[in-house]
Amino acid sequence: ANGAQSKTIYIPAGLKTVELVNGSQTKPSSTILKTNITKLYGAGYNIISQVKKARRILFIGDSITVGANATVPSVQGFVGLLKFANTDVDIITEGYGFATLYDYNQDGFASLISRIDSSITDVVICLGTNDYALNKWTTIEAFQTAYNNLLTALAGKNINAVTPIVRTTETANASGLTTGNFRTAITTVAGSNAIDGTVLVSIGNLSDGVHPNNAGHIEYANNLKPILNLI
Repeated sequence: ANGAQSKTIYIPAGLKTVELVNGSQTKPSSTILKTNITKLYGAGYNIISQVKKARRILFIGDSITVGANATVPSVQGFVGLLKFANTDVDIITEGYGFATLYDYNQDGFASLISRIDSSITDVVICLGTNDYALNKWTTIEAFQTAYNNLLTALAGKNINAVTPIVRTTETANASGLTTGNFRTAITTVAGSNAIDGTVLVSIGNLSDGVHPNNAGHIEYANNLKPILNLI
């Protein structure tokens, strides 16, 4: 951790297109555990250009979004499946395990917005299920206001707001709020830009009652494709 481990990848000589991909991230406590690519170097290389596609989709989410419980999250998670099937589109993930709207809102979304490149054309928000499960809000009105503030901060992007997918247990949390309350709040502020998460993954395709298994991630990706105009 903290740079104690490193990996060197040797690339044969010749013109190559290289894509740098960070590893999955999670936040089981107060610290985000993650891997970062910090340097690209070598003898006698030249970076010719950074290639950005005309359409660039950013997914903002939690462990489900980063592919948790898929065998190989970066490849078999629903975002990874979309990424490798749509090579004419840049598909990028901003997310970590246990992520909540509440945490992103601690600085009024300033840090999040600062990380979003101006070239991003579309944003897909997949937050809310942990806000429910981790009991982050005492009122649904506060969550709804914060979510609306995020939408305002993302003005100018094509936005899709995914409501929480199904869970095997959706009873009221300690604040008396259900998953349905969070779905309604998101739909209220996002309007026609809201995507009903309950139809994206079948409850039988959850591995632990919360996260999709491999089949669930495939189902998630397949159901998002027509909505996002992807293949």
